[in-house]
Amino acid sequence: MAKLSHINLRRQLATIFEDEEPRSRITWLFDTALAVLIVVNVSCVILESVESIRQDLAFVFDLLEHAATAIFATEYVLRVWACVDLREPSYRDPVWGRLRYMRSFFAVVDLVSVLPAIIGFFGAADLRVLRLLRLLRMLKLVRHSTTFGLLFAVLREERQSISALCSCCS
Repeated sequence: MAKLSHINLRRQLATIFEDEEPRSRITWLFDTALAVLIVVNVSCVILESVESIRQDLAFVFDLLEHAATAIFATEYVLRVWACVDLREPSYRDPVWGRLRYMRSFFAVVDLVSVLPAIIGFFGAADLRVLRLLRLLRMLKLVRHSTTFGLLFAVLREERQSISALCSCCS
């Protein structure tokens, strides 16, 4: 009986996580809540770069960072767990499907968006590079917004032109 409830929970999560599913109210709420958390978190990272603001709000920034990291890490683990129930047949195998999913673009973005904070918990919090890498959480918005998805698709399509332009400017 307990195994059946785990399977049902995993299937419900897969429905919420499925990017190809029609948007239900719960999926919309989930996506909106994550998008708001991402925007708040990235805003904090930006504001934290101003010394006077960081001094005044250090506790709030730390609290928000810990909460966001916990939520994003939990989301990542749950996505990996539920991926076997997604529509994508290549993720069906309990081991190889999950490993394949973990190599997908969005799974890598999800992992990279939490790794800097997790590494920071273990004593590397003062590295500026780790703070900047937290800005990669903005890439998570691509999954939750059709506008960001469209922008990302255009940037991906025009990456050669953009890189040529960047090399000319430097």
